[in-house]
Amino acid sequence: MANNPTKWSTPDPVHLVLDISSNLADAANQISATTDASGLIFSAWELGISGYHTAPTANSSVDLFLVPVSQDGGGVDTDGDATIDPPSSDYVGSFPVRAVLNNQRIPMLGVVTPPYNFTPLIQNNTGQTIPAGSGSLRVRFYTQDLVT
Repeated sequence: MANNPTKWSTPDPVHLVLDISSNLADAANQISATTDASGLIFSAWELGISGYHTAPTANSSVDLFLVPVSQDGGGVDTDGDATIDPPSSDYVGSFPVRAVLNNQRIPMLGVVTPPYNFTPLIQNNTGQTIPAGSGSLRVRFYTQDLVT
């Protein structure tokens, strides 16, 4: 049996998943529309914050959750929306922020993408409100190809 190496596939275009369209208070959630990774296994996420009115606590975070959508055509399977915290089993990772007022672009690379549709949810745990219109969440899906 040959030992065939793998390489990264050509990634999907970058998708804007979520705009912070209204003030996102500390400890508050914002959920996106349903996302379909189209069978691609990995994802690279980026949180962009263009500024705060008051600097966040250093090394605090905005946390990312991928909330499963019902596989039978119903609504969201698990808890997790703007008013209900998602379970820890939906937690993917954290975007650590700096204690600055200006722009921050924070990547989260190599996230394994669920094999089903999901709704990305962010939870602000920075100690400060993220102002309306000053943040966005983007994703790019990709996989590995077998080199033959």
